[in-house]
This record gives sequence, structure tokens and C-alpha cells, in this order.
Amino acid sequence: MPLLLVSGVDVIGITFLIASCLLANETALNFCWALCQLKKMADNMTVKCIKTLLTNKDLAFMSAVRTKLPHVKHQLCVWHIEQNIIKNLNNKLKDKFIAFNKDFKEVMFKTDIEKFNIRWNCLLIEYPEANTYITEQ
Repeated sequence: MPLLLVSGVDVIGITFLIASCLLANETALNFCWALCQLKKMADNMTVKCIKTLLTNKDLAFMSAVRTKLPHVKHQLCVWHIEQNIIKNLNNKLKDKFIAFNKDFKEVMFKTDIEKFNIRWNCLLIEYPEANTYITEQ
């Protein structure tokens, strides 16, 4: 049975457990049920704080978020992005992978849109072997 963990981060960056539940399986229906329970719990709190959810790009969970918590911003977890980059590009880029990974992380953490776009375009030019993977994801 899959375990769904929901954690939060406070104003000083400390992570804490909000809720957990065992699911029969990882379907949109089960994720919708879990998100409804989370929403009920949050509605009973004095601080309404569900603003962002980070996930591993599970399509069923993403569908449940869009259905049950449409106001919540959905983002992909950086750790999962990094793991997918390693899994899918390490062998493809071979000796260039370490440099690519460093450059990709630099791009990923750009907060200025113009600077991001400039570095993203440079990344596409510098590592054409990675283009198909990073542009189709």
C-alpha cells in the first residue's frame, strides 16, 4: 500500500509532518479522497495555508490536485527532477554529464525570467544531446 506523506515548511524553513495516509493504490480517485481529507483538515485550521504542492510528476496526483485544489500552485520536486536528469541523461551525455548537471542546476534556480531564458537557450546550444529530453518533459 502506498504511503502518502504531506509535509509543510514554516516561515523559518523548518519542515514538519502535516498528515499521512495509506492508499489502496495510486489512482486519481484515491488521491482525490486524500486531498479532500487534507482540505477538510485545513479548513478547520485558523491559518488557511495550502498554497503550493510539490510532487514527483505522478499524473494521477496532478489530476487530483487540479480537481480538488485548483487554487493551489503545483510544482515539481527539485530532488525528483535531479534524479530524473541523472537517470535519463547520465549515459547519454557521458563525459559531459557533470558539466551539464552543474549548468542545469544553475538554470533551474534562476529567479529572473530573462536570465533564465538566456541560460536555458545556452544550455540547449551547449548540450544538443539533451535537448529532446529536457524540452519534452
